[in-house]
Amino acid sequence: MDRAFRSPTSIMIRHTVAPLRKVSRMHDLVARLSRPRGVAYMAALAIAPAFTACATPAAPMSDGQAAYIRYCAACHGADGRSDEGMLTTPNLANPVLLALASDDFLFESIRRGRPGENGRDQPGTKMSVYGADLGGPIQADEIHRIVAFIRGWQTEPTIELDDAYRADADAVAGGERYARECALCHGGDGWGELAPRLAGDTFQATASDDFIRQSILRGRPGTRMPAFDYTDQEVDEVIAFVRTLGGSDGGSDDGEDENG
Repeated sequence: MDRAFRSPTSIMIRHTVAPLRKVSRMHDLVARLSRPRGVAYMAALAIAPAFTACATPAAPMSDGQAAYIRYCAACHGADGRSDEGMLTTPNLANPVLLALASDDFLFESIRRGRPGENGRDQPGTKMSVYGADLGGPIQADEIHRIVAFIRGWQTEPTIELDDAYRADADAVAGGERYARECALCHGGDGWGELAPRLAGDTFQATASDDFIRQSILRGRPGTRMPAFDYTDQEVDEVIAFVRTLGGSDGGSDDGEDENG
């Protein structure tokens, strides 16, 4: 009975202070969440479960990919697209290159490397020898795995090359056309600075005449090299001249020189 007849003021205070405090705290919370940062935070909280539910672990790298990342990606790019500033480094993911290049071509290019300035008796190497049998760091089976990984980028059907084809034409006439239309990028002596080099033992030994012919006629899409509309005689003449550039790095025909 005493509680029922207490002062109305004390009863009012007793029953209203706590609700008023709750209202005040709620007002502060709404005010904070109305700020840009508060809205962004609440939005992030709202969508976080969705991201968590959709997130999947990255697929483990194959042995070939891991070796490619370790030895090749710094120059050729993790996705097979070379850095724009490395103009003499081929884009390995180029669709025409992969349609033309056999596994043996890729294997030997890795195994034997590609000479740089050392091809003209100057210090420096464009691409080191990687084959363990030539003093490099990679065993043959690992090179094969790298080649298999690179092959995974191929998107166009393989172009069958004619291994019996030989360009039997006037190299002098071809040299004149080469000087006009090829030398700016590939270099007058095949040691250009704006495109892959055509001199050196490795290229000369691994690129067949038909590989060179198809490369000229088809170009390299996505690069500065267009497709050239040459007659059979014109393309044969250019190939005949390219063959005169030779293995000017001093390597042996079987690639045993470490600069080959």
